[in-house]
Amino acid sequence: TQEILLQPRAETFRRSGHTKPNPWAVMMALARRGLCGLGQTLVRAVLLRARTQATLTRRFQLQPQPSATPSHMIPCTSPSRQPLGAALLSTTAATHSTCMSDSVERVCYVTDVEGNFNYFRNVLQLNKAAEHVRLSDDGSRLDLVGDKTGFVFGGDLFDKGPGDMHLANLLVDFKQRYPDRVHLLIGNRDVNKLKLAAELHESDLSLGSDDLTPPFWLPEETRVSLKAFLNGQPNNQVNRLRFLLQTQMGCAETFEFRRKELQAVRGEEVTDEQVCQTFVDGIHGPDGFYRAYLRHAQLALVWNDTLFVHGGCPHQAAGFVPAMDNTHDPAPVRGWYVPPEQGVAAWVDALNKFKAEAFAEFEDQPLWNSSRTHRGGAALLSYAHRLSVEGRTVMVQDWLVDKKIAPIDKRVEDYFAKSGIVRAVSGHKPVGDSPVVVSTENLEVIMMDTSFSDIQSKDNRGVACSVLCLERDPAGGSSASITGLLKDCDYIDTQLPTRAPYVPVREPIVVGQPVPGTSDEWVKGQLAGLEPPTFVTVSLDGFKVNYGLWQP
Repeated sequence: TQEILLQPRAETFRRSGHTKPNPWAVMMALARRGLCGLGQTLVRAVLLRARTQATLTRRFQLQPQPSATPSHMIPCTSPSRQPLGAALLSTTAATHSTCMSDSVERVCYVTDVEGNFNYFRNVLQLNKAAEHVRLSDDGSRLDLVGDKTGFVFGGDLFDKGPGDMHLANLLVDFKQRYPDRVHLLIGNRDVNKLKLAAELHESDLSLGSDDLTPPFWLPEETRVSLKAFLNGQPNNQVNRLRFLLQTQMGCAETFEFRRKELQAVRGEEVTDEQVCQTFVDGIHGPDGFYRAYLRHAQLALVWNDTLFVHGGCPHQAAGFVPAMDNTHDPAPVRGWYVPPEQGVAAWVDALNKFKAEAFAEFEDQPLWNSSRTHRGGAALLSYAHRLSVEGRTVMVQDWLVDKKIAPIDKRVEDYFAKSGIVRAVSGHKPVGDSPVVVSTENLEVIMMDTSFSDIQSKDNRGVACSVLCLERDPAGGSSASITGLLKDCDYIDTQLPTRAPYVPVREPIVVGQPVPGTSDEWVKGQLAGLEPPTFVTVSLDGFKVNYGLWQP
């Protein structure tokens, strides 16, 4: 039903490249969000008759950039954990490209699809997305539009919908055909699938339900032992999988989502054992869809003047590369900081080489050793847990402070600025029915996870969807635009100021700033086609989201 509701609107928006405001719809949109009295709203709505252009397509060309010379380094907190050396900088790179082609002038970014293929398709029907990426009518193939276009998927591909297998195969094929223009990032919902290789294997199933250590990353009061979960049921592969999905991976519905996907593929009912086998084959098989995605994905990407990571970058994570002997437990973290004079690009390169080495270790040794103290890929698993790396991770950290939107840490802003990074893009942390931006003169942070757009809908998304598009500026630097549909079917069309390395932004900053006179309500984005310009505002407190409207 949601798909049927959305597609006609999205298709009209994509084809025309414009929005045609309906006076009654405008009045209702403004009234819903509490901007002003009904009389004022009606007057503004009746006056709004003209068709309003929503987006303009611009062509940009590559410009030379000055060299980055950061002058400081964030130290380790313990003398015993000082840098282990720069060995990772010279390790063998992954067989696929982890760097965006220099020819790319514009980039389309989507993140946190979480198994929901209908959502992914709806995003790509938005007009700005369709200018960059084309999905075939049967949904089986992705292609870039033009030879100067790139695509970044921000991670968390799996778990919350009946499309895991199809989405993984679709994006891996996309990456293989455009190796240096399509880039896939690893999220926590992707990397945790490494656990399945060992923990669904017969060697682990042979252990008694009392022999397994509860997951350290969960609060003690919420931990569930395998014995309690089984409650007398057999300790077999199906029940062990259900236990892992429900108690350690936060996706109790994934098993039934997979059943639904498998039945659609086979055209017949499937057993629990057949469903379970897709999880096993997905990570154990050399071409399994989980394994293929993880093999082709990376931890971070720098394109032009923009950094892409799955989560966020607190000051202790900036420049940090974990060691290969880190373990998936709360043991003291080991690692090193890339020398700051080498810049953010060198740090990202070292992170991706760490990932390649850790994943290669997993492929060599996917199971536990005889003492069940180590398995391949443990260092990569540890990077997905704050406690394992003492917060030094860009995969599961976020940009919020005490679960609320807050100004950017000045230490992080300076670290990026000295490398010419003017923008950081991430997902991971849900921020309502449209992206959140936090801006300063030197750095723009864009949070794109809208997976909890509408908690009243069955999939927690409803009709809301958004896409981020970046373009080089012919004078140097780049600009970002966010286009999307809100949960109440209003369109958002936000053009952010053009930014260039080492130069404070010259245009007025509106989106990404607190609403004047407030400290916790932030300007989130601009509604399309309204005069005077009208902006959506938001205040966050964890998963509690309050919206409003504001006119300068």
